[in-house]
Amino acid sequence: MQRYLLLLFPLFLCATEIQLGSFTRNEQLQWSIASSDYQPNILSELTWENVRFQGLSLKLVHYFQGWHVSFSGAEATALYGDVRDSDYLGSNRTNESFRSLSSAKGSRFKEYLAEIAYPLPAGSHSIIPFLQVSKTDEELYLRDGWLSIPYAQAIANLDSRYNPSYYGLKAGLRGQLELFRDTRLMVSVSRSFINYEATATWNLRTDLAQPTSFEHDSSGNGWQAEVAAITLPFKAIEISLRGVWEEFEITGGNHLTYYADGTQTTQPIHEITSETQTLFFEVSYRF
Repeated sequence: MQRYLLLLFPLFLCATEIQLGSFTRNEQLQWSIASSDYQPNILSELTWENVRFQGLSLKLVHYFQGWHVSFSGAEATALYGDVRDSDYLGSNRTNESFRSLSSAKGSRFKEYLAEIAYPLPAGSHSIIPFLQVSKTDEELYLRDGWLSIPYAQAIANLDSRYNPSYYGLKAGLRGQLELFRDTRLMVSVSRSFINYEATATWNLRTDLAQPTSFEHDSSGNGWQAEVAAITLPFKAIEISLRGVWEEFEITGGNHLTYYADGTQTTQPIHEITSETQTLFFEVSYRF
């Protein structure tokens, strides 16, 4: 333990910034699987859309010999959101045989992120290459369900959940532009590489095992863009308004289904896509 404390000791000798924030996050996540012979190429598809999360964030930044090292975490709960579950008999989403609609209210989101960056001066501005490692955990609900195909009927006691958990490695560039005295604009873009896993508890179907009904395992790529306006109203205190857009797309991978009778099947993942828009309001204090 003493060895690890000695390794961390230099962090306590450098300038440190603590940042508290609140945020609103809008998310759309969609996954689809194919039949084993790709006939149809989209057999089943789940879509969460307009899932509105409200949450809090915390970030620590250490400034050491020109380097910026930061650690952050965020947690949120969904105020509302819509879910659609569809099955198809024909390829390309034709001959829909099943459709249910439900609510994602109460879904949960957590994210942890570590970043290392090194600013390169460019006159009164700066260009900052950075590298991030992130871990995202979600618990996306299906509740208050309504069956609309093949017939209309309320779904009693629906309480299914899909739990994606994915690691991300991001590499990007951040630019800072001085606008006015004590006010600057920050813009960044990054490329992400995603390792994606998910488990599901699916009481929508009685033939599936509980609590683990199926699993996903795949990987893919994505992009992130960020814009922030930052001002320094008081000495050592910053206030920022920051918008983040992020997306990733995954093709291929495995959908492993566990049945109540102890058997299991594997089907190909057709596609997993995610798009989020997040607005942060943050206050930072450097000491």
